[in-house]
Amino acid sequence: MRKHKIIILVLSLLMTLVYVQGFKVPTADASTLYQGDLILTGNNVTIIEGRFDINGSIIVEDNATLYLKNAILDFNQSQPNQYIRFMHPSNGNPRFIAENSTITRYYLMTISFYGNSTATINNSTIYCTFDCGSNSVISISNNSHIDGTCYARKSSTLNMHNSRIERLSSHESSEVEIYDSELDYLSTRGLSVNCTISKLEPGLVSYWNFVSNCSVDVLSGDSTPNLSLTNTNVNRWTFDFYGTTNATISNSIIGSVYARDSSVLSLKSSTNQYIYAGSSALLFIEDSQFTEIRPYDNSTWWLLNTTYNKIYPRLSYLGKLYVSWYLDVHVVDSIDQNVPSTSVTLTSPNSMVADSKLTDANGWARFSLMEKIVNASDTDYMPGEHLVGDYTVEATYESYLDETTVNMTENKEVTLTLGGFIVPEFPSWIILPLFITATIAVIIYRRKLQK
Repeated sequence: MRKHKIIILVLSLLMTLVYVQGFKVPTADASTLYQGDLILTGNNVTIIEGRFDINGSIIVEDNATLYLKNAILDFNQSQPNQYIRFMHPSNGNPRFIAENSTITRYYLMTISFYGNSTATINNSTIYCTFDCGSNSVISISNNSHIDGTCYARKSSTLNMHNSRIERLSSHESSEVEIYDSELDYLSTRGLSVNCTISKLEPGLVSYWNFVSNCSVDVLSGDSTPNLSLTNTNVNRWTFDFYGTTNATISNSIIGSVYARDSSVLSLKSSTNQYIYAGSSALLFIEDSQFTEIRPYDNSTWWLLNTTYNKIYPRLSYLGKLYVSWYLDVHVVDSIDQNVPSTSVTLTSPNSMVADSKLTDANGWARFSLMEKIVNASDTDYMPGEHLVGDYTVEATYESYLDETTVNMTENKEVTLTLGGFIVPEFPSWIILPLFITATIAVIIYRRKLQK
């Protein structure tokens, strides 16, 4: 019993030091477990050195400072509701300084910076989510490592040099500058912007700025992150579009793309791991590959020559996904010569003309034909597929013709042969222009002779 009283007395003395003078925990006190929340207020400067175990949260308010110096701060959590918060600035701002230190935890937890709080992270490793709120200023440098997601939210400022962040999410109107660093996962969020993203892939970036490199045009009243990378390695790019964004991504390797609200996204000749669209977003995707797609809500998808391994649809009754492929039609004569200017007509199963074109100089014509429509069924928003069926393909040249049927389950080529027809040395489609040209030349020549 006496032993317990001594322990309580020691803890009381430690708490008094926290609120009056600041707080130092020497390495020798590794067995100390601080129970309850540690709250720093006023102008308190609390210094933690060595190892400090805590079963609770840390709250820093007013003009107080939490300073980790050569420390190991371990959150010995009994349940996943501990945190560190810098909030309620008064007569200054709450501050966090970490030098040559480590923060560990048992459950997932977040370090949050509210108001105009600041943080300076130097040669430290933090195994937590970093939430940089409005007007906060965060500096990370000298081989530091944030092993978790770092959110640079609206109006926050984040500067990083020679360090690494597991996942960085830059939101609208944030100021983010990264130098000589590594990002395992970079997410850029645009709210009601027009932008064009091209030739972007994982790897070392010598210099890249979202606004200038992607021709970002911010619509009235909205915003975008001012994100710059210099000599930085990005292992995975992600883009998140909200509001009335109109974005084009081409010839790129992207980890994830999100289209929300009434955004319009065009994606061409790209490889993507994951794409999500919700609300009433509109997507036009061609010549691309996905590992996974997620059509949600009232979103509308047009896929052309695009493949995916998995689909997780949660469409409402207004949402649809249209799947189409390329059909290349080659028209030849009876001795396999190309027949240019042949009329090729495609008719759908309901006898409606789907498309019609003339073949080019090499006898080819390319069409985009729908395979199926995917929408919500009557049960729990699960997908219902509506297959188009067989198309009739007909080629006609003068009185010659040939036709076939095709079912568009993938890109296909068909060859139609105009039996009994051989392309003449001067085909009929150029005889009339040649005759007119020759006639004009003769008339001009005769008038010159008469003069």
